[in-house]
Amino acid sequence: MSTDPNKFARGLLTDALSHVSSLVRSEVDLAWSEINENLKSAGVVFAIIAFVMIKKGMSDLELSSLAPIRTAKNVKRDAQAVKGVYDEK
Repeated sequence: MSTDPNKFARGLLTDALSHVSSLVRSEVDLAWSEINENLKSAGVVFAIIAFVMIKKGMSDLELSSLAPIRTAKNVKRDAQAVKGVYDEK
């Protein structure tokens, strides 16, 4: 019973390439899993930051904060000044 050395070498090479291919696939799968895990962790943090920013933005947009307070004070001051001028006459 004689075996062909070329056939044996080809079998070894095929097995080696199969193992390398499997190892590379496993490493890529592991990398993707790690990336997804990190993104999920970062997503919780980003969600908290987004929530805080939305709450701040909503409070900044309340009607009381949009009212022209300085303009109202200036108009009252001007009205009192005009009234003062007419009262003096």
